[in-house]
Amino acid sequence: MQFLGELGMAKSGFQFMPETWKDQEMTGIIKVGHKYVDEAKSALILIKKAKGEPASISCEKVSGVIGKLK
Repeated sequence: MQFLGELGMAKSGFQFMPETWKDQEMTGIIKVGHKYVDEAKSALILIKKAKGEPASISCEKVSGVIGKLK
């Protein structure tokens, strides 16, 4: 998340919600302030590796209410 930096991460309220992770689909929910949605999506797209393995992260949905995503 170098793209956002520490200050940007703090301002955006960027938070991965581990209780929403689904192993089989490899999906989860990331919570971020509404003013920082585009920046968060950009930062996620720039991720090329996870745990040393090639990775690709995409945004499937955006919602103002977390309950609508579950």
